[in-house]
Amino acid sequence: MIIDNRGKLFGKVSIVDILILLLLITAAGAGYRYMSSRGGAVAAAQTQKIVMVFYGEEAPEFAVNAVKKGDVVRELQGDIFGKVIEDIKVGKARKYVDNQNGDLEPISREGYVSYYMTVEGEGFINSTGISLGGAEYQTGKVLTIKVGNAIFQGMLYSFEKKG
Repeated sequence: MIIDNRGKLFGKVSIVDILILLLLITAAGAGYRYMSSRGGAVAAAQTQKIVMVFYGEEAPEFAVNAVKKGDVVRELQGDIFGKVIEDIKVGKARKYVDNQNGDLEPISREGYVSYYMTVEGEGFINSTGISLGGAEYQTGKVLTIKVGNAIFQGMLYSFEKKG
């Protein structure tokens, strides 16, 4: 007989043990399906295309000139912002120093420029700024940016939802 008089299958495993094991496997599978489908749907619904503008008062001219449309923009720590979508706008470098009267005076150093760089990426806009790759960014935050093969400093000047 397959089930003996003690209720064990082949004399080794209880039917109750098998039922409990099947119940646990079913519950685990249902929980996994629920969590993965719900989390994936929420993340896809909230992700949106964001257009960001980065600004730098003073960056090495050779580094800024190396930036091209389509270059990947990332923070030096590794978070990817997106790709450059417009030619970078370059102006005179602006650094402020104290003059003899104690006022701030703008100066411009040779070999340095100011810039505006427009980038498109995907992330989340929330009440405190934007979230990209799990990190939060707000306008005015000073960053070390790696664009293509160039590295220079700037700040998040503005951002908005694309479209």
